Amino acid sequence: MISASCRGFLTLIVCLGTSVNCFLYAQKVTRPLPNSSLCDSENAISLIREQIELSKTLDNSVQRVSVLIRAADLLWKPREAQARNAFAEALEIAKRDYKEHGDAPKREGRLSVSGTDQRYRVISAIAKRDPAWAHQITTQLFEEATKETETTNNDTAQQAQAAEKLLYVASSLLPSDPGTAAGFARLSLKYPATVALPSFLYKLAGTNKAAADQLYQEALVNYADSPLDELLYLSAYPFGSDSDLGEMPTSMPYRLPGNFQPTSSLQTAFVQTLLRRSKSLSENPADARVGRRFPAAAQLWIVFSRLEALDQVVSPSVLQLVAQAKGLIVNLVTSKDRQQVDDVLIEPPPQSGGPA
Repeated sequence: MISASCRGFLTLIVCLGTSVNCFLYAQKVTRPLPNSSLCDSENAISLIREQIELSKTLDNSVQRVSVLIRAADLLWKPREAQARNAFAEALEIAKRDYKEHGDAPKREGRLSVSGTDQRYRVISAIAKRDPAWAHQITTQLFEEATKETETTNNDTAQQAQAAEKLLYVASSLLPSDPGTAAGFARLSLKYPATVALPSFLYKLAGTNKAAADQLYQEALVNYADSPLDELLYLSAYPFGSDSDLGEMPTSMPYRLPGNFQPTSSLQTAFVQTLLRRSKSLSENPADARVGRRFPAAAQLWIVFSRLEALDQVVSPSVLQLVAQAKGLIVNLVTSKDRQQVDDVLIEPPPQSGGPA
């Protein structure tokens, strides 16, 4: 009978077979096993360590990181110190890969494949074993990124990518450690909001709705004064909408967890935030013309109109706030803007998760 350790090692071979040169492993998987003693714990550990050494012959850094991550994960319980060394080696390789290639799309034959920041792959794997260590590494990356952005005029695109990478780590941790996952998501609030934030909120709500609501409240406070292209990424979650209520730079359909119920208090907090923004525009009309895809006033008008269409899930008190905010900007939306808004609003309204 094959031991658990041996099965783990064989799993390593199978899982990496598509990404690592199979020649390195052919002898390991084809050699007949005379008896089960060959696969006792020590032999299995020895074989895993051998694969770590063999990984050094790989030229592809992504493949090498994959080997080291899997090997470290298998070694964690029986040989934690060796596992940490493997994780640390993977991280150094990932850092070199990022320095050389970044995470820009790469060509694989005729296909353009989106790049993956290997550093965050390693951090995600480490976080499942030692969240404190992963947090320390992330903090170091923050400091490095801050220095970089200071020399690149605070590149918003780079900062948005940093947020998405942190939410990638958070999402990978949700099944095993929702608390730590939420912690990594909070780190992303230091950066601009992106489409990844509402997506994560819905995922977290499927595990812990109260934790998702709390994180949303923190995010709303954090982004309350941010450009509308960021703030309005917080428009979907309170209403259980499967899409953003504003016209966003990047959009995607959100997958709501089963039986998701919108939260009235979050709806009120969000609309009160927009009410304050509307009041500010009414006092500073020049700001109403600022915006990327739509002027700020027109963008808010779209949101308010879509909220009115969600009247079945929006309480009368919230709709009153919507009407009040809409009245503040009615004279700031030009006839030309109104035509563009009407064209947008012809599209089917967002779908909501259910009554508040």
